[in-house]
Amino acid sequence: MYWLPQELLVFDGAALDRRLEVDLSEKAAEFVMAEPIVLGRTAMGEVVNDATFLDRISVRRGGQPVYEDRLALTGDIPALLVQAATAGGMHAMASALYVGPRAEALLKKVRGFLSSTGGASLLRPDTLVVRVLAQDGFLLRTVLCPVLEALSGATLPRSWRL
Repeated sequence: MYWLPQELLVFDGAALDRRLEVDLSEKAAEFVMAEPIVLGRTAMGEVVNDATFLDRISVRRGGQPVYEDRLALTGDIPALLVQAATAGGMHAMASALYVGPRAEALLKKVRGFLSSTGGASLLRPDTLVVRVLAQDGFLLRTVLCPVLEALSGATLPRSWRL
């Protein structure tokens, strides 16, 4: 199963509260997910000064949690993004997830695609999490596309290609 939406564009004054819940069977179900977020299109000169963005992702296998993620950006967005623990001055971010039997085998390959503003870790033997930060949506895709092709084992749809 795949969840690969294109980048969510957050604009100044945005107010979004969203939730994604995925229930996988206990068997050998594989799941690939990406949640790319762009806070203002830098090429268009857009700046997100004030917004409320709440995001919750929950993935379970056989009713048991395997991945829980929460993101809350509210108020003075530039002050939040400049903090090292949030985005280190970057304006685009993505989380990617692979749940399946190939997680351990994919870790080294995925790490090879990442820049210094990305990381990949195993949460458990069948759960691989990837985080990527980039200055803008295009640079985010240059890193994220090969990662997603490795995780899915397939060529991405046209809408995802650079």
